[in-house]
Amino acid sequence: MWRDLFMFDQYFEKFDLAPEVTAALKKCKCIAYAETKAELEEMAYGPTHTSRYDVVYPIEGLGTVKEAEVVRCKNGCVVNFMEDYMRRRDPNSMAIGDELPSDKPRFKDRFGYE
Repeated sequence: MWRDLFMFDQYFEKFDLAPEVTAALKKCKCIAYAETKAELEEMAYGPTHTSRYDVVYPIEGLGTVKEAEVVRCKNGCVVNFMEDYMRRRDPNSMAIGDELPSDKPRFKDRFGYE
């Protein structure tokens, strides 16, 4: 799950990233991406798989900073960010993946595959 910069080059060479994005990513001390569903679940729900947990980071000079709270819900997880600017939602960002009644667009209708 946690990859070094050598893995960064192998993984991200698949993408056509802007030079600024590549430079920013290469400055990261570590990068995490999921290769399996189990890894994705651990990253999404935290290592303890509890119903809720805080996403926190140690910031030099500030101590521990809480960025978000992750809450497990019946169809996935919800991330509640602490900063107002992170809470703005794009009304077109949601696509529903099941066939239950909904007033939102379905993933299959929007993207043409399941």
